[in-house]
Amino acid sequence: MKKLMFLLTFGFIFATCPDGFYEDSNGTCWMPYCYDYTSHAVSYDTDETECTGPTEMWIIPGSEGDPYWNAYSNGNCPSNYMADDCNHCWSSFCYSFFSEGLNGDPAHSVYYDLTVEECEGYGYNYYSPDHPSNPYWNSNCTIDCNGVANGDAMIDDCGECLSGYCYDYVTHEVSFGACDGPTQMWVDPNSPSNPYWNASCTDCANVVNGDALVDDCGECLSGYCYDYVTHEVSFGDCDGAMEMWVEPNSPSNPYWNASCSDDGCESGIFDCAGVCDGTAELDECGVCDGDSTSCVETDCAGVAGGYAMVDDCGVCSNNYYCYDYVTHQTNTDFPCDGPTEMLVMPDSSYNSDWNASCTDDCGVVNGDGSTCAEPTVENLFFSEASEGSSNNKYLEIYNGEDTDVDLSGYSLSSCSNGCDAVGEWDYADNVTFEAGTTLASGDVYVVCHGSASDEIQAECDQTFTYLSNGDDVFALTQVGTGTVLDVIGLVGDDPGSGWDVAGVADATKDHTLVRKATVMTGNPLWLDNPDTGEQGSAGDNADDSEWVVFDQNTWDFLGSHPHEFSTDVAGCMDTEATNYNSLATTDDGSCEYPLSSCADIGCGTSYNPDNSCQCNDLCEQYNNCCDDYDSLCIVEEDDCAGVPGGDAMVDDCGDCQSGYCYDYVTHEVSFGACDGPTQMWVEPNSPSNPYWNGSCSQDCNGDWDGGAMTDDCGDCQSGYCYD
Repeated sequence: MKKLMFLLTFGFIFATCPDGFYEDSNGTCWMPYCYDYTSHAVSYDTDETECTGPTEMWIIPGSEGDPYWNAYSNGNCPSNYMADDCNHCWSSFCYSFFSEGLNGDPAHSVYYDLTVEECEGYGYNYYSPDHPSNPYWNSNCTIDCNGVANGDAMIDDCGECLSGYCYDYVTHEVSFGACDGPTQMWVDPNSPSNPYWNASCTDCANVVNGDALVDDCGECLSGYCYDYVTHEVSFGDCDGAMEMWVEPNSPSNPYWNASCSDDGCESGIFDCAGVCDGTAELDECGVCDGDSTSCVETDCAGVAGGYAMVDDCGVCSNNYYCYDYVTHQTNTDFPCDGPTEMLVMPDSSYNSDWNASCTDDCGVVNGDGSTCAEPTVENLFFSEASEGSSNNKYLEIYNGEDTDVDLSGYSLSSCSNGCDAVGEWDYADNVTFEAGTTLASGDVYVVCHGSASDEIQAECDQTFTYLSNGDDVFALTQVGTGTVLDVIGLVGDDPGSGWDVAGVADATKDHTLVRKATVMTGNPLWLDNPDTGEQGSAGDNADDSEWVVFDQNTWDFLGSHPHEFSTDVAGCMDTEATNYNSLATTDDGSCEYPLSSCADIGCGTSYNPDNSCQCNDLCEQYNNCCDDYDSLCIVEEDDCAGVPGGDAMVDDCGDCQSGYCYDYVTHEVSFGACDGPTQMWVEPNSPSNPYWNGSCSQDCNGDWDGGAMTDDCGDCQSGYCYD
C-alpha cells in the first residue's frame, strides 16, 4: 500500500507529529508498521488491514517490545537512515511521481520498502534522504548568518553577523561554546549587555547608522535640514522644496567647533561668516551673505531661477505649482509655505502634463504602441498527439507559416490530473525549447517520452517524461505573454480517464489524434463556446471535429503533416472477430477469427484464449481439446513387436508376447479384432495365456530360470558364492 507524499517515516517535522504518527520522548515521530516475528522483516508500506500473514503482527509505536521507541536521538539513526544537520533521522523512499502507483495506487505515491532496483524497475524515482527534492531534510534546521545549523548568530543593524558568547564576570574573559564555568554567563548577540551589537555603525549620538560626528571641541554634532527661505533648522529628512541638508562638519555649519573658539564669543553663536552673534546668512545658492544670484540659471521658459523643464518629448513644461495635500487645492503663490503645502515640479510623478505629448497608449514614452498590443502569433499548432501503450506518448507541432519559426519563444504548459485552479496552469512553460531551435516552414517538431518505441524515437526531436496519460491538459503557449496558440484538453477539473473527441469517449487516452488537413491554425478553444458561437477543436462528432481519432499505437502519420485521408476508418467490423475495431466505419476484409483445429494452431502450442480450442498436454485435463487433437497430436509408442500403439509385452523369460483372439469352441487362435460370437480377447500377460513365460521355468523360489533346487529333505536351496 502506498503512502501519501511526503509523510516520511522519521523526523521531528512539526511541533507535534502529523496525523497517524507517534512522538517518543526524544521528539522523534514514528509510524505504525507490520512486523514478521519469524523473518524479523518490517514493512511501512503495509497497512493494518493487509498485515494478516500467519507470522505477522501490527505494531503501534511505543507498545511493549517496540525496539525503535526512544532508541534513537542526537543523530543516532536506524540502519538505512540518515541524520540531517539537526540530527533528525530520515528514510530513503521511492516516489512514483506522475506515474500510477502499484496495485491501483494513484500517481504521486510513496513507498518505503522497495529497493532502489525494484523502484527503478517500476519506472519510478528513488530518492536518498538528503536529495534536494526531499522537503523535510533540514526542514527544522535554522541556518544562522554564520551558516551554522540551529546556530544563534544574528545580523545587527549595521549588517554585521554576531554570535552569542560566554562571558566570565570575574575575569571578564569572553569565550565561544558552552558556559560551564561557575562564574560564566551566556550573552545573546542582541542582548542589551552585548557591547558589540550595532557597535560598528552607532554614531556619537548613539544613533544606529546616524551621521553625528565629534568636532574638535569634543562636541557631538548631528547634521540638520536648513530652509534657505525661512532660515529654519529641522532634524530629519529634507522634503521641503526650499530645504537643503547641512552635514555636521560642513563649512556652512556655524555650530561646528563653535564651543571651543578662542575669540571671546560668549554666546558661542557665529554666523556663516564666522562673526560672533553676526547676522550673515546663507543665501538660496548656499553662499554666505550672498544675493542668491550666483546660482540662478534661466529655465527653458526664459525665467531666471524658474522651474520650467524640457520633458522627454522635447516640450518645455512650466507646469509647476503649490499643492495642498489636505485640501487638494493648487496655487502658484510661491514659495509654497503653507503648513500642508508642497511644491510639485514639472517632472513630478504627480504631474500629468509631464511627457504627455509623446506617451503612447501602452504608457511608453516615445513608444509606438506595440508593447501592449496583442502579440503576433506564428501559425503553430498541434498536428498529432498519441497516448499509446506503456511510454509510447508524443506531441507533434506543425509550422504552418510561410517562414521558419524559432521555437524558443514558445512552450508547452500543462496541468496534471486536472488543474489545481480553474483557468490556471499547474505548470506554466513546463516544456521549453532552447534558443535557436528552428522549425522550418511545413515541418514538424516531435516531443516524445524518453522511453518511447524505436519507431517514435526515430521521429522524436526532444524528450519529456511527463506527457499526458489522457487526463492531463497540454497547450502550445507563447513564452512571456502566456498566449494559448492551441490546446488538447480543458483547463479545469480532472475529466476522469480523458476527454471526448469527435464523438469518441475518452479519446485522449489510448488513442492517436491526427489533425485534419483542412485545419490551418491552432485553436485555443477545446470545447465550443455557446456564448460566442466559437467552435472548439474537440468537436461533437467526426464531421465537426478538427481531429481524426485512430486506435492506440497508430503511428503511421508521425513525422509529417498534413495528411489526406478519408474520415472513414477501415477495419474489421465483425464483433465475433478477434481483431474487431470499434472505430471502423468500413469493413476492409481484415477480420481474423479464433482458430479451431490443431492443423491451424499446431500441436503443443501454449494456451491462447483467442483460440476456440487448445492443442497442448493440458487440454484433456480441462476438456478443451480440438477435435483433431488425438489424430494429429497424440503419438503412440511402438510395442516390443514394433507395432505403434500395440499391446505386445515382454514376459519374464524375455520373450515378446502379443495378445490374441481365442475361440473357446474351436480352440483356434487368431490375431486381430475379435469379431466372432465365440471369440474372446486374451491379453499377453493373462493367467489364461499358456504362452506367457512358456519358454522358461520357475525354480523352487519362484524365480523364472532361477537356479534354486529342492534337496532330499524337501528344502529349497539356492547356490551362492563362497570366498
